[in-house]
Amino acid sequence: MLPDWQRKPRDVAGDAIWRDQLAALVAYRLGGNDWPRRKAADTEQEHELGFWLHTQRFKLRRGKLSSEKAEELDAALPGWLAGRKRGKKAQLSLN
Repeated sequence: MLPDWQRKPRDVAGDAIWRDQLAALVAYRLGGNDWPRRKAADTEQEHELGFWLHTQRFKLRRGKLSSEKAEELDAALPGWLAGRKRGKKAQLSLN
């Protein structure tokens, strides 16, 4: 039996895009970058990832982010909810 056979194709595609964005953000952070900004971003990639991360935080605050996705974010990107610290460069720690 196929695992997603009862789900709408649009939902399956949306989950795939979400996981791609998560992987891109993990790679971005592993590249030595601080948390991406959605405003005043230096690159289009930073803006796109910053906007995606902002959306995840917004959904969590509104109760619209699934607990599974929140747990995936916590596991892959500790500190994702807090983001940048003002005044000093963030330390990379993805342990």
